[in-house]
Amino acid sequence: MIKIVKYNKNMKTAWDNFILHNARNGNFLFYRDYMEYHAARFKDNSLLFFDEKDILIAIIPANKKRKTYITHEGLTYGGLIYKKNLGTEKILIIFNHIVKYLKESNFATIMYKRMPYVYTLYPSEEDLYALYCIGFNISRRDVSSCMNIARYSIKGKKLNEYKRGKKNGLSLIKTSDSSKIFSIINKNLNKKYNVLSTHTSDEMNYLHFKFPNNIEMFELLEGSKVVGGIIIYLNIGIVHVQYVACLEYAKKLRGIDFLIISIIKKYKDNYEWFDYGISTEMDGMLLNNSLIKSKEEYGLTALCYDSYELKLE
Repeated sequence: MIKIVKYNKNMKTAWDNFILHNARNGNFLFYRDYMEYHAARFKDNSLLFFDEKDILIAIIPANKKRKTYITHEGLTYGGLIYKKNLGTEKILIIFNHIVKYLKESNFATIMYKRMPYVYTLYPSEEDLYALYCIGFNISRRDVSSCMNIARYSIKGKKLNEYKRGKKNGLSLIKTSDSSKIFSIINKNLNKKYNVLSTHTSDEMNYLHFKFPNNIEMFELLEGSKVVGGIIIYLNIGIVHVQYVACLEYAKKLRGIDFLIISIIKKYKDNYEWFDYGISTEMDGMLLNNSLIKSKEEYGLTALCYDSYELKLE
């Protein structure tokens, strides 16, 4: 028997402790303090799953959007987060309960944003098997660029460009204030796409304060002038580039190459993977060729971020 309980604020400690101590495929993005920094934008519909002994065995970060159940609209990825020793049969049972519960709750669609495998502590594709058995169909695929930095090093042209950047007087300094970095990010985004970044500098500063061991921010300096920056998310074993930007003239000083390779050099001894982020638009159907080619020049290769859909009506 599986008991399903809808999350409420009194369950915050139990939720966070499950991620910290018991989850096989959890990370800091699923802590309530991270999920709720933008809580006003989403109608939370997260669930907790208990077994017949009333032991918490799984959680699912999610929100409701009209009659669609999404895991989670405010996160890059999500899905079912489950206990370390939970087997395939039990997870399949949980998924069948999820479908039954959401049907009875009058949802019409489930959108399941699955976590890429490099973000899990151990192989954790039981949910992928459950999606197949129940009849979910892939609805979106975005492609990111990734490298195992524990095994491979950047060589050739990009390494030379990093050295050029160093000779041009570029350096990195850690910061706890992202405002100068976001000023450059938004200047570039507004010029190229007429949009602003997903986060504000105030939001990122708050998240950095809450998760100082998981979110690190570096300003790119030319002498004493801030000419760019990078914001990275750290999970066990993986470095993810959340934002990277340079002023136009700093790019000519090889600022992007200096930023990326400096970060890889800094973390390669303690982290296995480096994820540079997606290069797709229009729900994954449009590949930004110039963007992904610039990432592949470092030797990075494709990592897919997949979403699945099940119609309940």
